[in-house]
Formats: sequence, structure tokens, C-alpha cells
Amino acid sequence: MKRYQKVLFVLANGYILLFFSEMMFWGSFEWQELPLTWLAYSVIGFVFLTAVTHFRIQDKWGLFLAGALFGWLAEGVLVQTTYEELPLSLSFTGLAWHALLTIWMGWYWLPKTLRQGSAWQVVQRAGAVGMLFGLWLLMWQVEIHPAQPPTPGSFIWFAVLSSLGLGVSYWLLHWLDGARFQVSRRSFTAVACLLLLYFAVQTVPAAPIALVVLPLLLLLLIVPLKRARPANGRSLLAEISGPLASKNLLALAALPTSAIVTFSVATWLQIPPYSHYVLYAITTPLGFILLGMAIFKQWRRKSGETAVTNPSTFAQTNQLPWEHQ
Repeated sequence: MKRYQKVLFVLANGYILLFFSEMMFWGSFEWQELPLTWLAYSVIGFVFLTAVTHFRIQDKWGLFLAGALFGWLAEGVLVQTTYEELPLSLSFTGLAWHALLTIWMGWYWLPKTLRQGSAWQVVQRAGAVGMLFGLWLLMWQVEIHPAQPPTPGSFIWFAVLSSLGLGVSYWLLHWLDGARFQVSRRSFTAVACLLLLYFAVQTVPAAPIALVVLPLLLLLLIVPLKRARPANGRSLLAEISGPLASKNLLALAALPTSAIVTFSVATWLQIPPYSHYVLYAITTPLGFILLGMAIFKQWRRKSGETAVTNPSTFAQTNQLPWEHQ
């Protein structure tokens, strides 16, 4: 993969992470802030991609740990929400949203269907994601929001434009063939130094406890990932990359369509805007449970075991909890 292709791949990956982490969370966006926020998520996403490729992550449990790495860097370095309401803030949002929804659902589950499934499967899964998107946004009718809460009218353009960017990013993910993506030591060192500098200058003064908590969290993830690292083989990037049918990409339009219809109908019916409490109640403990299961599963794997090099041979057993073939 050429240098400019790597840059495009990292930026496309960063937008996918941005969409599911920020745009889907807020339901609106200050477009003038997009370039800087996109760049920040691309930097954190680069570390996530490095973990996936370096540790040759090939199953959903290793992917969850890499997702937790992404989540805790986003919430524990870029912002300081990880340290605000310990211990619950360790899960929401680093585990409960970023690892579970952004990575498992948005980075793996949906693009895997784009790559390997039928157009109807894409419609089903994209529609389900859109429905979650629309229901979640009801919360801003009762919660404090830094900007104007979304309305059915304003949300239409936001959903369409942001989802268009998502479709282009998925297309780039496949067109550039992520299976060929490799991280050089020099590139990783530069990014790691940049994050370390930001952590020292911005994060630690705002939340001094981060100096103790974040290294322990990262150690909790890296040790089992290193232990379970296969001796050879390809990562999950090989499973979600490659040729992509145009009809599948077009079927992704079910996501914004479902989100717009769900949010508009729910608003019109005046459904009580407390969907976020349900999500909190389910995903916050689930984040801790999945983290424990992921560490246990990775720790039990034989270190250096022979990897499966053909993604199609393990795809059927590498399913997420909500996934059915």
C-alpha cells in the first residue's frame, strides 16, 4: 500500500469511528469543527488499526479489547470523561459505546455484511442501526445539549450528509484493501509521541488521576492481546476488505432512511424520551461483562498458536452476539 493510500485509509477509518462515536451520539454537528475532530479520531483510529494489525486480531474478543483501547484513548486522552464518575465511567462510554457500538457494530458488523452479505442483509442491518440512531436521539429533548436539539426537519439533512460520508468511507475501506495495511515503527512512534504530549499537556492537568488510571487500563488490554497474538496469519482487516458489490453499498441508504423515519415518527407520537436510560442500563454493565469475557478468552488462547489465514474458514464462528448468518 502506497503512502497516500495509507493516509486515505486512515482518514476513511477515522470518519467511520467519528460517525458512530460522535455523529450518531449527538444527532447534529458543528460542521466547522469537522476537520479537527475528524483528524483527532483518525489519530486515535490509527492506534486502533495498529493494535488490530500488530496483534493480528482475528476474533471478536480480541477486537473488543482493541475497541476498548480506542474507547479509553478517546475518552481518557482527547477528553476526560473516563475519570468523571469512576468506576461506571470506565464502561460508559469507552466500553459501552465505543467498543460495543462503534467498533463491534460500526467498524466490523456492518462492513462485514457489505463485503460478504446480500443487499437484503445490508438493508436489514443498516435499518436496525438507523432505528437505534433515531431512538437514541429522543434523549436530547430532556437532556442538556450544548447546541440546539435536533428536530425531524433539521435531522434529515444531517442524517443524509453524514451517512453519505459513511458510505464513501466504507467504499474506501474496501477499495484500498485493508488487508494490505501495515504500520511502520516510525509512524507509530510519531503518533504515540503526539498522544503522549497531548496527554501530558492537556489531560493530566485537567484530571491528575489519569496519570495512574490510564496506564493501568492500557496494561489491562495489551497484556492479554500480546499473549494471544498468533504466530502468523492475517487480521480481521482481511475479512472486511476486498471487492464490494455496488448494490450492497446502495443498500446502505437504509441507515439514514430508517433513522429519519424512526426519529420523526417517535417525535410525532410523543414517545417518552427516555431511550438513553434503557441504553445506559443495558450497555454499562454489559461493557464490564464483555471486557471480562474478552480478557478471559484471550488469556486462555495458546500464545503463538497457528492462525487461520483464510477469513472465510472462521467467519461463521466469529459472530457477534446479535449476528446471524
